[in-house]
Amino acid sequence: IRHPVALYLMLKGLLIFLVLNLLRNKLKKPGRFFFFFLFFYSLTRFLLDFTRSVETSLSDPHYLSLSVPQWISLAIIFISVLVMIIPRLKIRR
Repeated sequence: IRHPVALYLMLKGLLIFLVLNLLRNKLKKPGRFFFFFLFFYSLTRFLLDFTRSVETSLSDPHYLSLSVPQWISLAIIFISVLVMIIPRLKIRR
């Protein structure tokens, strides 16, 4: 099955814009808006890469059934969550 990935990318950009536009006044601390963007962008990139068609295994290698961009997206998601959660844990102590 071929998916219209370009259409999905456009909708992804619109969705991220709308979510961040709603959150812009709630994210007061420096860098929080940026890490929310990184989180949402990486999450949607991770999910959209499942819809991409792979021509050959050499052009897009997979490790543990995930492509390299998906692994990078997972790393960015993990780092973004850590950066957003660790300051909250320090405040509560």
